[in-house]
Amino acid sequence: MKLSDVLVFAAESMTIIALISLWLKKRRLLFFLSLFTSGTMLLSYMENRTMEDAFWILCLTGWIYTYGIFFITFKRKARQFISSTILCTLCLYLILDSDPAGFLTDRLFSKMRVGYSLEDSIETAYGDDLTIENNMDTLVFLDEEEWAKLDLSQRLDVLRCVSRIEGNKLGLFNEVEIEAAELPENIAGTYNHSKSLIRISVDFLMEDDAHENLDTLCHEMFHAAEYCFVEIYESLDPMMRRSYFMTPAHVYKSEFCAYRSRKNGDEYVSYYRQKVEADARLYARESVRTYYIEINEYLNTHGF
Repeated sequence: MKLSDVLVFAAESMTIIALISLWLKKRRLLFFLSLFTSGTMLLSYMENRTMEDAFWILCLTGWIYTYGIFFITFKRKARQFISSTILCTLCLYLILDSDPAGFLTDRLFSKMRVGYSLEDSIETAYGDDLTIENNMDTLVFLDEEEWAKLDLSQRLDVLRCVSRIEGNKLGLFNEVEIEAAELPENIAGTYNHSKSLIRISVDFLMEDDAHENLDTLCHEMFHAAEYCFVEIYESLDPMMRRSYFMTPAHVYKSEFCAYRSRKNGDEYVSYYRQKVEADARLYARESVRTYYIEINEYLNTHGF
C-alpha cells in the first residue's frame, strides 16, 4: 500500500471519529480531529500532486468543524436524531463497501472535480459525422506546405477539427477544448481533465511542423480517453474490476494518483516509463500515420 493510500484512509477514519465527537459534544476533540484530517488529506494530495482535491478536502473538514460547533447548540433530541442518522449511514456504507479506503475521494470528489457522472453523459458532444473522411476539406491543411501558410488561429482551428474526430473515435464523454498557451520550454502540450482542456504551446504551434502538432494533439486526446476509462473502471463493482481487461484502467488510476510530470521536476525517465505515457505515445504514432495515409490518398485523387 502506498503512502498516499495510508494517508487517505487515516484522514477518512478521523472524519468518522470527528462525526462521532459531535454526538459526544467534544468540542476540543472535534477541533483537533478537523485539523488532523485536513492536514493529513493535504499531505496525501500533495503526494498525489492534485491540489484541487486538497482544496475540496479542506472545504469539507472546515464544514465539519463549523457544522459541529453549530450542531452542539441544538436541542438534545434533534442532535441525537441527526447524529444517529449520519453515523448509521456511514457505518452501513463501510460495511457494504469492500474497499473502504478512499470511498469518499473515489465516489464524491472525483465526480465533483469532473463535473459530470457516467449517468449524465449518455448524450455525447460527438456524432457519427466526425470522421476523417467527412472532414477532409479541413484536414488537408495538415499537409506541410499548406500548414506553413496558416497563422496561429487557423492552425488551432485545424487541430480543433482533429480533436472532435478523435473524441468521437475514442468515445469521450465531454467535448475537449483546445487553446494555445505559454508553456515551459520542454512541454509541447498538457491535458487538464477537470476542465476538459488541452493546452498546446504557442511556440510549438508556430515553430514545429504539422506532423509534430498532430502527434501532440492525439497524445493529449488519448490522455482524455485514459481518464474516461478510469471513470468507467471506478463505476464497476469490485468483482467486475477484477477482470483481466480492466488491468490497464487500474494501472492508469494508480499512475494518475502519483503522476510523474516533467513540469514538477521529476526525472524524464520516470515520466517516460509510465504506462499512461507509453500508451499515449503509441496511440499518437499510429493515429498520425492513419491521418497522413488518408490525407495523401485524398490529395493524390482530388488535389488540393
